Amino acid sequence: MRIGAVCLAVAFGVGVLTSCGEQPSAPAPQTGAAPAEQHLVLDRGADSPLAVAVHGDAVLVLTTSDDGVVRSQFSDDGGPFRPGEELVTGVRWAMLDDPVRLADGAWYALGTGGVERRGGDEELVHEPFAVRSDDGLVWERVEVTGFARPADVNDLVVHDQQLLAVGAYRTADDPSMGGFTAQAWSSTDGSTYAEVDLPDVPDYRGYRTESAVGDAVTTGSTIVLGGQVGPHAAIWTSDDGETWRASDDSDLAAAQRVVGLDATTNGPVLATVVGGDRRVVRSDDAGLSWRPVAGLGAADEEDWAPLWRAGDRFLTWQAAAGGEPDWFSPEVCYADLRQCGAQPPPVVVAGEGDGAWRPVALGASDELDAVVGTADGRVLALGTTARGVRVRTWTSWGEVPDASSVAEPETVQVTMLAEGEAPEMGTTYAHPLNTHCGIERVWFADSTWRRTDDGARTWPEAWSGAPRGWPVPKRDGIPSGSVYGFATLEADGSMTYTDADGAVLATYQRAARPFYCD
Repeated sequence: MRIGAVCLAVAFGVGVLTSCGEQPSAPAPQTGAAPAEQHLVLDRGADSPLAVAVHGDAVLVLTTSDDGVVRSQFSDDGGPFRPGEELVTGVRWAMLDDPVRLADGAWYALGTGGVERRGGDEELVHEPFAVRSDDGLVWERVEVTGFARPADVNDLVVHDQQLLAVGAYRTADDPSMGGFTAQAWSSTDGSTYAEVDLPDVPDYRGYRTESAVGDAVTTGSTIVLGGQVGPHAAIWTSDDGETWRASDDSDLAAAQRVVGLDATTNGPVLATVVGGDRRVVRSDDAGLSWRPVAGLGAADEEDWAPLWRAGDRFLTWQAAAGGEPDWFSPEVCYADLRQCGAQPPPVVVAGEGDGAWRPVALGASDELDAVVGTADGRVLALGTTARGVRVRTWTSWGEVPDASSVAEPETVQVTMLAEGEAPEMGTTYAHPLNTHCGIERVWFADSTWRRTDDGARTWPEAWSGAPRGWPVPKRDGIPSGSVYGFATLEADGSMTYTDADGAVLATYQRAARPFYCD
């Protein structure tokens, strides 16, 4: 239920906060059908992605364990998944990317090794290796050549019977330190690769010149690659896999990197980005020019968002409240400590690239690893569990239920002292105290203050540094690190710190010298 446009005045004893925000949106009723579920027994390594591929109505799921054992589950013609035979690769901490289907009908996956036993010793490596299967159930390791340096392989596509792998070389003397330089490699047999250089990729001279390719897709006759060069997102396109061009589109350049990329067979290309004006950008000319996709908000530098495609629908995450306001902001925390920092996980939204994106109930976003669609219209959502992988299947998009709308916190307007602003005597200011260094010395009005009362001291059971009963938000019953109280400058120059009801929590005097927290 939403609060109307009229702001509500809420008395807090020490002053008045004006509640102009919205209550968290009520869940929308779910429609659609219950999915068929199957649990796949698979052992996925801690840093290994869940590799998924679709060809027609066949679905292949591939994992690599921390000890280098490749396992698969395969479904054909809409039937249940069947477990494949284990393949011991001898490469620990290995990662395989999404498999592809070769022209001869075989399945093929390329990845990067981590630790490999050589001559009785374990050696840290970043060398590509491949696996191959005729039926998705029995696998063999494929030795690959053509990689001149330690490398990370991030994605693989088939274009005109040619394999194109993308990623980055590790150019530092110590490969574990990176020195990433964007690179592509091509192969006609899945064993011998040749380097494919991409335009506008600088030599590595420090982190500001780092580059990498993260994703590759095909649309029509064009290959589109997405990644990063220095501090900017990068897109490369090619019609033959040999001659490449880099996009110079300004909407794309405003972002810092491409984190997800997908396309329909002959339709639009979508990319999720970070650091730009929009979370998702779209190209209708096979990656040459880009424009923001409305309705999904922006994504900051740390706001990673996946991009999936199932049939004609694209899917990504939508942050709670679109990221505004921040769930740790004073406007949210002073409205209700119970919601302070309690931002719900992102909501999965689906759309056709433009127009409305609707929240869909495919499972919790933080437990969702992939969403794919089959030729017969089925939609499969795959997520890792403690025992393996859970697959939820709907017969069509029409059966996928709506999810509750994106949550929005209740907010209040608060009076706070701006940096450099002198406090007015007798005015009560909302003033969060960061308690990392306790509450005996605090910072207010650009000055250090020392506590003068004999009231309650630090709550010994909590790291928050605040006494029991102070207005501190809790997560799972554990106090966090800030106190949401109110500061008032008194006539004698002291400062009184109170709770929302006006009860005095502590009193302070200006300290004679600055206090620095170790």
